[in-house]
Amino acid sequence: MIRPATPRAYIGCVQWRVVGIAVAAFLLTVAVLAAGGFGTPDPSSRDLDALGVLLAAASTLPLLAMRFAPGTVYVIVGVADLVLLHLWYPVDLPFGLIIAAYALAAARGGDPGGGGGGWRCRRWARSPRSWR
Repeated sequence: MIRPATPRAYIGCVQWRVVGIAVAAFLLTVAVLAAGGFGTPDPSSRDLDALGVLLAAASTLPLLAMRFAPGTVYVIVGVADLVLLHLWYPVDLPFGLIIAAYALAAARGGDPGGGGGGWRCRRWARSPRSWR
């Protein structure tokens, strides 16, 4: 019998790629906010402050949980991006929302190759039989 995976089952399997993606999205978002957006900055846009950094974190760092709850992460990141836009921060490209949308599509779309989905920790280095 196959039991569903729980977050506790993944504790020993740290996905450093996910951490790297979330941190890179956060740094890119803060860089875009600090630069005033892409191109010529809009004079009516808001400058980067502590609230902007906090909202940038709220729009990217939930990506750390995208393997376990991609729908919830998508909603949280989307609301944070909407608040950023509502407060006139220059969010030209919502990096976190794009990544969350991809994660949601990948989790709900299935794996056409029959590999059981891409969100499991692959332990191919431990088993020589799986190197085929």
